[in-house]
Amino acid sequence: RVFHFHYLKVRKADRCGEIGGFTRLLTLPEGVNSDKLSSELRTVVVRELKPGVEDLGFVVLNRPHSVVEALKTGSLTMPEE
Repeated sequence: RVFHFHYLKVRKADRCGEIGGFTRLLTLPEGVNSDKLSSELRTVVVRELKPGVEDLGFVVLNRPHSVVEALKTGSLTMPEE
């Protein structure tokens, strides 16, 4: 919510109107669909890597993995206004 607040603040101050939409990228374990903020913010949900198996013990591997998965599904594309 903090990041979204600052996004709205900067977007309001943008005179050119070049700042686009806001999308939150959320990684969740299998079987979990969303969280409370999904109803408030545009959210793309992707499956996180299985701990200890797919992430090789490095939790930060979820970051690039989630972006790649979201790009594969086309979920990060937004219609232009």
